[in-house]
Amino acid sequence: MEQIISADAARAYLHISKRKFLFMLQNGYIRYEDNGNKTHRYSLKMSDVEALRKDMNEHPERFDDLSGRFTAQKSTPPTLAVVLSQDEAKILREYIAKCWSKHPDALPSKLAAELTGLTVGTLNRHVSRGNIFGAVVGGKVLISKQSLIGYLATPDVMRKTATVQMKKLLAGYRRAGKQ
Repeated sequence: MEQIISADAARAYLHISKRKFLFMLQNGYIRYEDNGNKTHRYSLKMSDVEALRKDMNEHPERFDDLSGRFTAQKSTPPTLAVVLSQDEAKILREYIAKCWSKHPDALPSKLAAELTGLTVGTLNRHVSRGNIFGAVVGGKVLISKQSLIGYLATPDVMRKTATVQMKKLLAGYRRAGKQ
């Protein structure tokens, strides 16, 4: 006698989502019997489910059109990596220093956050780790402008640039370099 399993057991056996499994049922990827009930509606033969799993493993190209179709995650475009040489980093440091020349040499962490787009907590964490020089004066963290510029304009940090303010600085630097 052929073993009959529920749709949920078949879905678990195939390691696929409920939405994908329902789509596959309704579009003829697997044979099933519909008994019309609200619960336990579909019955499947175990041999058919095993054959589908074998087919999914041996010929994944047949199921390529289903990949990513049933995910709720938004696809975000990849962020472009910024690659700077040491010479370009030096010129970028000079450009940022020129842009920030009207600001004091000891930046309050709130102002530094506005200039860089990083959060105050992130900047304070960099200060505590020693990546950026800063000091606590009167209960406020003051960050050395030169130290901040030096840290931000390194090739490793610029490679991971993600804030709007830093992208604007980088775009301005590139425009200034082309003139």
